[in-house]
Amino acid sequence: MKIGIFFPGGASGKLIHAIIEILLGDDSIIGPTSTGSMHHIKGHEIGYDRLPFYDDNLYNKRNIIYPVITLAHVNATELKANIKSILDWKIIYIYTTNIQDCITMNNRNMYKFIRDDYARLSKEFIFDVFGIDKPDYFYQIPTNLVEQVVVQRAIENMRYRPLNQNIDNILQINYNTMFKEGHVVDRISKFLNLYENIEHAKIILNKYVDAQHQCPEYATINSVKKYKRK
Repeated sequence: MKIGIFFPGGASGKLIHAIIEILLGDDSIIGPTSTGSMHHIKGHEIGYDRLPFYDDNLYNKRNIIYPVITLAHVNATELKANIKSILDWKIIYIYTTNIQDCITMNNRNMYKFIRDDYARLSKEFIFDVFGIDKPDYFYQIPTNLVEQVVVQRAIENMRYRPLNQNIDNILQINYNTMFKEGHVVDRISKFLNLYENIEHAKIILNKYVDAQHQCPEYATINSVKKYKRK
């Protein structure tokens, strides 16, 4: 089975990956880090963008007999344009419908990824994101610059719109309700026909949701208004 998780940056794609690993039988996953991150999960992951329309590699052969999971930031337009090349994949697509959710995603991404992993991030990466030479510590990056980056990325995330059509090999998940409805584990389980460790997966989901409340607000909806006025 080949599984693709397509999601905007910060939209909990690694949580979905963890849920799938648990449903595949991994009961060793105990939850997020202290900052609410799931980036430590590996398992069957073959890396980002290992897909037919990105890279013709051995993982795209049709005779795969074991699960592989790839995560990629593929938006609605890209997905529709390339759907014929991944008909033999099971795709989980996280979409958004409003800018507030996109701000939340990128506040969390800034906190759980860039701030949390700051020491390990390259100078080139920091320059690409912020346009400045890498300071020694994350807190030395000007707050207005952090705010601006969150807003810019939130606006970019609006490209992850719903597909507005039902496609058999794609499960669409609305970011706005994926934590509220409590059924995301059941939906993924049914879609992938995986029914092992369902209750454990739900426990991890609840731990993850609880851990998100400590994330700071680097930007708000008013930040978007301020950014657009410039």
